[in-house]
Amino acid sequence: LLGAWMKFTVKGVVRSVNFIDSVLYVISVYNGQVMLEQINLEEGQLDAEGYITHLDKRIKTLVSGGTNTINLPFLPKVDETIKVYDTKGNEVESSFSEDTVTLASTPSEDTVYYVGIPYTMTYQFSEQLFKARSGESKTPSSASKLMTRNGALFYNDTSSFTVKITPESRATSQASLDAEYDTNNTITLKSGDFRFPVFTNPEGATIVVESDSAFPVNLSSAEFESFVHSRSN
Repeated sequence: LLGAWMKFTVKGVVRSVNFIDSVLYVISVYNGQVMLEQINLEEGQLDAEGYITHLDKRIKTLVSGGTNTINLPFLPKVDETIKVYDTKGNEVESSFSEDTVTLASTPSEDTVYYVGIPYTMTYQFSEQLFKARSGESKTPSSASKLMTRNGALFYNDTSSFTVKITPESRATSQASLDAEYDTNNTITLKSGDFRFPVFTNPEGATIVVESDSAFPVNLSSAEFESFVHSRSN
């Protein structure tokens, strides 16, 4: 049974898609190049680090000690952003020209890097709706005024994310769960709950969770606390 919809935005023009087992293969045209890419949708897939480094057109490459260049298997656009991460979850300063990425510092020994194009993950909540009891069921009620006070997100093995609240005709406010690193400068994945203020009428408001990080965001559930004022019984 279908539990939820997810939308994938692919850079370039999609010409064909096809599943083989749990892998979605995409033929696209990107910056004048015909590309065959794959998206593994099988649950529980992890890299050796215990998580996936999320980048578009991602490659895993070994850079030999004493060298500082990486050759990409595709030609990025000049206005694109290319990011490089080590296996500890640290972003490595770099630049690129055509299909060659140059690291700002040269590793002294053979080092594995993940290289690709960053993207933003977005999840938007449905509008919060109060349902009053009607017999054996509950139905939406126009006799009650709903004001959402705050929300809570429950997460597992997560690095960081930002919640953005935009009331109707008002400015956006936001609250963030920040990434953490241990004493070995290795990224730490956390589990727990994150509370954030809302204080708005849910009608016309948008509540969005975003992450432009390359590291996991696993949201298991959410709760909202609201004031309900009944104008009549």
